[in-house]
Amino acid sequence: MNEKRLIALGITILFGGFVFAFCTEQVDAGHVKVGTLFGDVDPEPIEQGFHFVNPIKNWHEYDCREKTHFTQQIQVSARDEQTLTMDISIQFRVIAAAAATIKQETGTVEGRGRGDSHGSQVPIPG
Repeated sequence: MNEKRLIALGITILFGGFVFAFCTEQVDAGHVKVGTLFGDVDPEPIEQGFHFVNPIKNWHEYDCREKTHFTQQIQVSARDEQTLTMDISIQFRVIAAAAATIKQETGTVEGRGRGDSHGSQVPIPG
């Protein structure tokens, strides 16, 4: 009788471990995750922390911390026909509430500006 209980307990613990592993999602600080299920994008992203989720959803992570994009030196002609050389840097961050819209309309943040997005504008909430 004890052997059957131990086997049942072992199977229960093993099953619980699998459920726990596949039904949880951890989001790091400064990030959000957007869920997709059969091509449909969830309108609300999950924010930092530990979450119990649908195990068949796919999760896409977006970094909401400030980033800086540096361009190469750009040469510009001035009115007096002299050439100016500039370094341009762009600072940006993803607004957490707009992550689902970004996923829906452009796919990823990295895809913007390389010719592989269709030029749609992401609305800024607020």
